This record gives sequence, structure tokens and C-alpha cells, in this order.
Amino acid sequence: MSVDANRPSLQPMQASSIAEPDQVLQTRMTKNGYLLFRNLLPATAVTRLRQSIASILHKHGWIKNDEDTGSITTIRSPMREGEASEGFFDVYDEVMRLEPFYALAHQPVLLQIMQRVLASDCFPHPLSICRFGWPEHDAATTPPHQDFPNNQGSLRLTAAWIPLTDVPVSRGGLAILQGSNQGNTILPLDFHLGPGNRQAVLPDHLQRLPWVSTHYRPGDVLLFFSTTVHRALPNHDSQHLRLSVDYRYQPDGDALTPPVLEPHFARESWDSIYQGWEDKRYCYYWQQHDYTEVPWSDEYHRLPETHLNHALRAESDYRRQRQAQQKQQTKTREPNTDEQ
Repeated sequence: MSVDANRPSLQPMQASSIAEPDQVLQTRMTKNGYLLFRNLLPATAVTRLRQSIASILHKHGWIKNDEDTGSITTIRSPMREGEASEGFFDVYDEVMRLEPFYALAHQPVLLQIMQRVLASDCFPHPLSICRFGWPEHDAATTPPHQDFPNNQGSLRLTAAWIPLTDVPVSRGGLAILQGSNQGNTILPLDFHLGPGNRQAVLPDHLQRLPWVSTHYRPGDVLLFFSTTVHRALPNHDSQHLRLSVDYRYQPDGDALTPPVLEPHFARESWDSIYQGWEDKRYCYYWQQHDYTEVPWSDEYHRLPETHLNHALRAESDYRRQRQAQQKQQTKTREPNTDEQ
């Protein structure tokens, strides 16, 4: 696999098959911290969701109105997740209302593999996330982290990361630190400009583990534990946006925290989101499951006392870089008057 200065040295990711016995899949998941299934989801469901999101992005001037080829061409400068001043929520709030966005987490084949790998009574959290991987946006690309500090509750929490677009390594797919789940250790954090503003601090023994990734295609599903260290690779495709979704599952009876029962960013109520939905099976479905609600703790989200200076420097550098990028883009779009 290709490697550059901003990308960790990568090894190929091992794919698994639904034809393999449950014990084989469970053992591999425990050892490596992840399972990759190729072409697991129905193409119609993935395409429907991608087209629904792309329609919103195009309406707000984020992307070209391309034919649906599995890629999305962006026409605006990058933005950080949650950056209200850049119009992020004008788009994201509409995505959060899409029925196909939540329905994909309930696809029978996905639930079946989760039941085989995790528990026969597992269910998806209502909290679901859509990610936009912007080109040439390395400073704010999702850093190495674990999901547990952001979700907490059950250590058996398992994520399903699903690409909606074609994602070669150069387009910023997900990378897994293979075996980093061993021991279920919750790592300390430091500041980062990427989503959540936190990155895991990796001890020496984890830094010696291999990073693995692959060329993802729509319909693939990557599963990993909440203690598995993972990251987004930088998107060095100058034209195409990486589009993906995250769902998280846990067994009945396990603990969860209040935030995972809310929409992402908790900007609207479920009643508001559910207006006009055709399939009511996906409305408040988690109320039929058994779980123990526990408080969300700042303990797992704490940053070092020195993080403020780091944050201010990083923010300042980021703003300067963005201004330079926008200036260059404006210059590129302007006609060359010397040739007229």
C-alpha cells in the first residue's frame, strides 16, 4: 500500500466471510479488534442513502450534481464537523431527518452478523452519525481514538462503519490499529482539531502494532470494538468527498449513557425527526429493549492541563491555512485578465 508523510505505514486489512463459523469470526474479532465484510449490504439500500444525502449536499452548494457513480465531487472548501459559522448544520440537520439514514442500521443482514459476532439480542443505538471526509483537510481529519470515551456505557459496544462512496486509501478511509483492543484499556487523551477535539495518546506497546486499511467500496461493512484504536486517513483526492456512516450496537441488559439515546448533536427531538416517516418500526424501537442507563462521565473525556495552549496554537495555524487555501481557490477561479 502507498504511504506518505501524513499517513501511517499501512498493512492490508483481512476480509472475513459470512460463510465462516461464528466461533472463527468471534475469535478473529477478539484478536484483531475488527472484522471487514465485503459487499455485505444490499446495493439498493446503500445507493438510496447516498443519493438522498448527495441531493442535500448539492442543494446547499457543497457538491456537483454528478451522475451516481459511487463518487461525490466537492466544489466548496473544507469545514470542520460542527462548524456552525460555515453552514455545517444547514446540511447536517437535513441528513439527520432522513429515514433511510436510520433504516440502514436495521438492515437484516447487518443485524444478523452483529447477532452472530456480538450477541443474539443486540440492538443499534439511536445515535447515528454521518461523516464527511473533505479533501486536503489533514489538520482536522479524525485522529487516532477509541469510541468508548465518547459513548461510554458497555465495553461490549461495537461499531459498524459503512462507506457510502468508493474509498481508495488515497481518499481517506478508516484505518485500524490491529490488536489495540487487547485488555480493554481506556487510553488518556490529548487535544486535536478533528471531530470530538480529542485524540488517544498511544503508549509504546500500541505504537508498535500495525495499522491496517484497505480500498473500501459501497456495501462493505467494517466492525470494531469501542476500545479498538482507529483513525481516518487523510483524503488526498483533490476532488472527491468521502461519505460514510457510523452505527453502534450493544447487547440487551448492558449499560448505556443518555447521549446515545439522542440524535447526533441533539439539535432536534425524535418527534420532529420522525415526521413523515413511512416505516414506524424504526421509531423509538430501543424502548422495546432492556438496558441500564448510567450517567455520562467527564472522567473519560478529560484533557491534560496544558491542552489550552495547544488548542489555541492549533486553531490559529488552522485558520491561517484555511485562509491561504480559500485565497488560492479564489485566485484559481478568477479569469486571467492578462490573456484577454
